[in-house]
Amino acid sequence: MIGVVLLALAIGLSPYITIAQLADGRAVKIRAEDVFIAGLLLISFAGFLISGKRTIKKAPLGYFILAWLGIHFVSTMADFILTGLYFSRSFFFFLKEVEFFAIYFYVFWRR
Repeated sequence: MIGVVLLALAIGLSPYITIAQLADGRAVKIRAEDVFIAGLLLISFAGFLISGKRTIKKAPLGYFILAWLGIHFVSTMADFILTGLYFSRSFFFFLKEVEFFAIYFYVFWRR
């Protein structure tokens, strides 16, 4: 339980970098954990390619996660088309969902 609390504190208190300004004046910020998770996933993927494995075991809840991401993607595109939502803002929200599930798959496949 303490690991979950520490992870939540790290995510909540991590510094961020402002990388862009949206049309309505709000800033696009990338948090440090986003950069660390992206690096972790790239290293993990490179390790998978180097190891020469051809198959991976199926993760539990994999189909449900893919369905959730599919529904989220469709709703993001519908909001973008119907309500004029800024594409960059909606795309970053979608990427945050992908990031959380990437952590799940990383933990599952590293065991």
